Amino acid sequence: MSRRCAVFLPMPGILLSRGIDVLEVQGAVSTPLASFAVSHSKDFDENNRQAELALLETASHNDYREGGKKILGQTGVNAQDNILRAIETYQTNPTESKEHPTGNVIRVNPVPAYIKSLKTIFKPEDFDQLGPILLDVHYGAGAPMSKVLKAFGVQHEIMRKGLPPKGYAKGSEPKV
Repeated sequence: MSRRCAVFLPMPGILLSRGIDVLEVQGAVSTPLASFAVSHSKDFDENNRQAELALLETASHNDYREGGKKILGQTGVNAQDNILRAIETYQTNPTESKEHPTGNVIRVNPVPAYIKSLKTIFKPEDFDQLGPILLDVHYGAGAPMSKVLKAFGVQHEIMRKGLPPKGYAKGSEPKV
């Protein structure tokens, strides 16, 4: 019987203790990339498994009652209510399970598969009319976008915390 797996959980202890393998994406990941990762996990999991859900820690725009957690289902959209209820039940009544083997953490990088998928939709010439793009990756989730833009030959600059991008004076706004 093949083992179940989930994508991206910064602290995968609960899933691992239940015998679930965790495909852990390294570094900060945007929600669209996590959505792609869970729905296309077969593209980069060496055992060709479909992940059942993606768990993210985010504080950007979620309601405070969600505790900074976002849970995506297999299709990359919000998980179904029955999955959310099962997770909430476990969080409020955790139980130790000795019947399951310990799961494994498998570190994965979905960015190359993400770029490959985008190239089936877009062509580099689709971006010819764009001027330079300024990426704000202050908290890191947009960092993989630089690789995506580079793959399409799009000129871009990364705004770093506390530093103005090249060609801009501190405090000035780039022209859009």
